[in-house]
Amino acid sequence: MICGKYLILECLHQNESNTVYLTEHQTLHTKRIIKQMKKQENFQLAEVEILKELSHIHIPKIIDVLEDESFVYLIREYAEGKNMEEWLAGKEKVMEEELVSIAGQLADVLCYLHEGLEKPIIYRDLKPENIIVDSHQNLFLVDFGIARYATPERQKDTLFLGTKAYAAPEQFGVLRSDEKSDIYAYGMTLYYLISRHKISTPPYKRLEPRNWKKLYTEELIDLIYRCGEPQREQRPDSFSEIIRQLKEMQQKTENPEPLPEQAAVYLDRKS
Repeated sequence: MICGKYLILECLHQNESNTVYLTEHQTLHTKRIIKQMKKQENFQLAEVEILKELSHIHIPKIIDVLEDESFVYLIREYAEGKNMEEWLAGKEKVMEEELVSIAGQLADVLCYLHEGLEKPIIYRDLKPENIIVDSHQNLFLVDFGIARYATPERQKDTLFLGTKAYAAPEQFGVLRSDEKSDIYAYGMTLYYLISRHKISTPPYKRLEPRNWKKLYTEELIDLIYRCGEPQREQRPDSFSEIIRQLKEMQQKTENPEPLPEQAAVYLDRKS
């Protein structure tokens, strides 16, 4: 039991500084996720402050924050589903409609973090393992353990944080991480969905775009590759811009340009 009212059902994740449990509230009989954090790991307490102020459909809500002598317990809603890596493992291929939906949902929540708050938040750890996909393909962004408020005055990060294959090059001591760092991780997450390839394994670079252009529209592949550009100046400037491009793609799919009159007559002789 945790805090006398949450029954532990399963340990989902554990490292030196925290443990994540799936639990059930013994009175309400509802499932909750509890992140148990050691009090001496003060940098993690920033996660509590960040999550308290967030309200978005793709971010599970914080229910409570409890503590005892040794730990702080961050209690949040349970987002039922699989993480994106597990979800992908059960699929032969991600269809373009699914890919665009995923891209749109991720861009929406990251746009909210960057542009919808008084103090922008840089997530810094976007990867398939931190994205939950439910049975209706709704996404939930979890684990804000290394998220931080944007610090434009800082020249570079003091700690090298992030996950290899998804973290932008600047997160490893070159420059400070910022909104464009999240855009890189976004591009690499979508690249993994189409390729099932992490650049932390051979070959240590993205495969050529031509590998996917028979499966997906050229515009979508170009956007994914631009987002994941190692050179930050070549990435889109914001998630607002990415959302605009995705909407334009959807409109073209839903409302294709009419055929020239001669072609229409040729393809439909009876009309």
